[in-house]
Amino acid sequence: MALGAVAPGPVPAGPGAADSEAGRGGAAGAAAEPGRAQPVMMLIQFDSARPIPVSQLSRSQEGVPRPVGPLRPVEQVGGAPPPGVGPGLGGFRPPGAPGELPKPSGIIDALAGGTSHRRVDRRFALQLVLGWPEAPAAARATRAFLVEAVQFAVRQGVTQFVDLGSGTRPANAVHVVALRAAPASQTVYVEPEPAVVARALPWLPARGATVINADPRHPAQVFAHPRLRARLDLTRPVAVVAVPALPTVADDEDPRAVLAGYHAALAPGSLLIFVALADEGTARGLGPELTRAGLPGGQRPHARIVGMLRDWTPLAPGLVPVDEWQPPDEPAKASLGRLPVYAAVSRR
Repeated sequence: MALGAVAPGPVPAGPGAADSEAGRGGAAGAAAEPGRAQPVMMLIQFDSARPIPVSQLSRSQEGVPRPVGPLRPVEQVGGAPPPGVGPGLGGFRPPGAPGELPKPSGIIDALAGGTSHRRVDRRFALQLVLGWPEAPAAARATRAFLVEAVQFAVRQGVTQFVDLGSGTRPANAVHVVALRAAPASQTVYVEPEPAVVARALPWLPARGATVINADPRHPAQVFAHPRLRARLDLTRPVAVVAVPALPTVADDEDPRAVLAGYHAALAPGSLLIFVALADEGTARGLGPELTRAGLPGGQRPHARIVGMLRDWTPLAPGLVPVDEWQPPDEPAKASLGRLPVYAAVSRR
């Protein structure tokens, strides 16, 4: 069960109601009458296993749903942060087992209101919102960018995709978007955890997508996998999807060299679909908590993000805030804001 909303409501005053008020030293306690309903604040609980209809969300005076972060309730864990933990993401510490660490795809899905994530992803998503209120907007913008970028790649004649561990089941996953745009497209998901591979395989269409167990940090291992080579023609262009870009690769592990390895292995005309969270603006200072969650590359300085793309040629509009990116073959559109998440589609 998770705390979903707070709403006023009358409840019968029990025998200890007046004592409770008086104990707080308030005049209301002395004036309370036994047996008379008193207005109090009630915590309403929702079953976290069921989505909450939008109609039940908090609404403004005009009747328009307010942006309340993840649409599914997120369970808060722990009490006050331990000593030495300052403001930001608070005292959340994910379990130490690798299978229980939050995954980037699950965090984004939880923030965007999806259902393809685990409890540990939802918990971390809540802590992220507490430290960075724009996180849900950034997650939705990231998903919108991914859809537009995949559609753009298909229009450029690229119908083969290698997705570096961004998840296989969320709504508008790469293979879903690609198959809508090009029924003959092929998507290969790269996942380093065998248990995740086993869970994902039954959900993928037999002809249009598959998942392989390989480490995205090692391009040679990825492209040598027999299931990938059976699906993709590496003499033709391939789009590598790094959304987000190598969050498990720390800066001292040279993420630029990893992307350079993909660049070297791909045919001319291949694309890189790229998103990265910058350590700036409203998201500044999230890096330590992301590192403790097993995502040391989850946030980087802007200059290092630019350096990761040095071997690639960004297409217009270049590396820009994710909510400002738009396909270069479509008319310009107005931007609704500037998020510290950067996106680009680059060519080999």
